[in-house]
Amino acid sequence: MKRVLLIVAILLFASAGRTGEVVKWVDERGVVHFTDNAASVPEKYREHIDRRELPEEGAPSSEATREAKEVMEEPRDRYGRGEDYWAKRANEIKDQLDRAHREYERVRLEYNDLVAEYNATRSRAKKRQYQKRIESLQEELNRRREDIDKAKELFEKTLPKEAERAGAPAEWVK
Repeated sequence: MKRVLLIVAILLFASAGRTGEVVKWVDERGVVHFTDNAASVPEKYREHIDRRELPEEGAPSSEATREAKEVMEEPRDRYGRGEDYWAKRANEIKDQLDRAHREYERVRLEYNDLVAEYNATRSRAKKRQYQKRIESLQEELNRRREDIDKAKELFEKTLPKEAERAGAPAEWVK
């Protein structure tokens, strides 16, 4: 319904003899917005706006009609979110997984270095100190492994299920 109203608004602007441009932008939820004033677009979306010229006086041009049809035919899920929304969501989860892997690797390297120091020392007091820190790092490694598993689960199972429930094509979350 919003798309139909939007198309009608665009066509009204065109048929009223206005000249200028229409600005299209997509918010973080994947909702498409249109305005004739680029300054009204929130700052964080301004670098991703799509500017379209309105036709000159008279009936809308075939170009304007074609663009209006493209907007109407742009695939959306049940909640009006497009491919951009799902791609952004997938990328956020991939970033979370990458961070979890980096943190795990950082702790693993620290653990390996400490084990090497533990094995190289002969002092019992030092070995006890190392042993406590080694146990602490083992616990942290387990937590980091859980973070990785949670992010994988989110990306491989939860996100595709969310997309399916919303009616979004599976390829949008790859």
